[in-house]
Amino acid sequence: MDVTDAVDLRGPGSLLERLAALAAAVSLEDLGREVVDDAELVLFHNLVVALAARRTDVPGLDRTPWPRGMPPARSARRLPDLVRSPLDAAVLNGSLLMGARAQHDEYPPATSHFGSTVIPPLLALSDAVTVSGKRFLEAMVAGYEAGARVGAATVGPTRARGFRPTGIYGPIASATACAVALGLPSPRIVSSMALGAHQAAGLMQVWLEGTDEWRFHTAFAARNGLTAALLAADGVRGAASSLEGPAGYLRAYADDAGIAVDTDRPDGAWAISDVLLKAYPVCALNQAAMQQLLDLCRREGLGARDIAQVRVTLEQQDVDYPGVGAAGAPRTASAALMSLPYCAARAVVDGELSLPAGWDLDAPEPLRFMERVVLEPHRDPAPSRRGRHGASVEVVLTDGRRLGGTDPQLLRYDRSTAQGLATSLLPAVGIGRDRIEAIAELVFGLERCPDVSELTGLLTSGTEGP
Repeated sequence: MDVTDAVDLRGPGSLLERLAALAAAVSLEDLGREVVDDAELVLFHNLVVALAARRTDVPGLDRTPWPRGMPPARSARRLPDLVRSPLDAAVLNGSLLMGARAQHDEYPPATSHFGSTVIPPLLALSDAVTVSGKRFLEAMVAGYEAGARVGAATVGPTRARGFRPTGIYGPIASATACAVALGLPSPRIVSSMALGAHQAAGLMQVWLEGTDEWRFHTAFAARNGLTAALLAADGVRGAASSLEGPAGYLRAYADDAGIAVDTDRPDGAWAISDVLLKAYPVCALNQAAMQQLLDLCRREGLGARDIAQVRVTLEQQDVDYPGVGAAGAPRTASAALMSLPYCAARAVVDGELSLPAGWDLDAPEPLRFMERVVLEPHRDPAPSRRGRHGASVEVVLTDGRRLGGTDPQLLRYDRSTAQGLATSLLPAVGIGRDRIEAIAELVFGLERCPDVSELTGLLTSGTEGP
């Protein structure tokens, strides 16, 4: 029986049962061309930033020389060295690389990086069993949707309690995507999601101290979600009321078992179409402001000596996000990429935003300039941009003139931006234009690919080791 045969989105049931029914019913034919295009763009962007990190020395990467001849079942080729390794090691490698530049995607209403929790386990799974491009995209959409539904409903109270959104929503997104990719029926998708919810973990203290746990919030979420789906496939049962039960997820993380989580079929608006793709290797909340500031400086030929003040307005919840408003000298690259004042200073002083890991955090000029950056909330937040990280930048020149200061704008990013990013980043790690074009051609027509392991091979083969 096809999994969609047993689906009734209108029927009663627990939150997980209704979300599982929604996930099982995802069909490329029903999504429409625009949503499919959005999913493929999201996939391409996340692959680009993962490949761009292939020579980065990321702590925690699996470097074990696993024996040749490891059976394909429960193993996958790890990025980027083609070594076949156990599934969990391949997933951890993929997720750590995807997040290494802090340039993986983000779903703003849930402040969560679903790309690095959903895509690496799907790639690994597709290298262990046959998954068509059509099923891969359906699984992606379903995973993002499940994480987005729970995240958007609870992100306020969970953040207030100190939980990092990606760490607690990512396992649910990953588990859902992997269960759909495996073709599990709705009851087993429920168990997969429940098992994923039981693996939720991650604290915001990382941003206050600039430490490295954030990398593993996503990597563990990706790994644990795949493990949850495999356990469910083997018959392990999860509690159907794991979300709203009196001792369940909503009570534990949001302190309210009565929170309303939307489980209705979307009317054409899927979460994957609202994903923010980062143009720069810094926090998602800083993206729109940095794009406007860099555009202004380049268009007007401005440098640090020309600018008396940079005024940035963000949504109140973004101003309040731990680390974004940090005004003191950052102690680590992790703290630097979160601090909007410091990122703005680097953008003006350097004329670009390079990888924070390469910044000299003791350099005096950026530290002096960040004192000229003023961060404040929007005075009149419009509902249409709420939760989307809109920003407005006004530059006050030393001669008194004011530039910018328009209504808050969202980050501009499309397929040409993604391909330009690939062209600028990947040659430095040994991936030439022909390979970039081949990856793009496959990804932007993935629904026609019979076996996604073809994509995994294209990502890794013919490249040098890190």
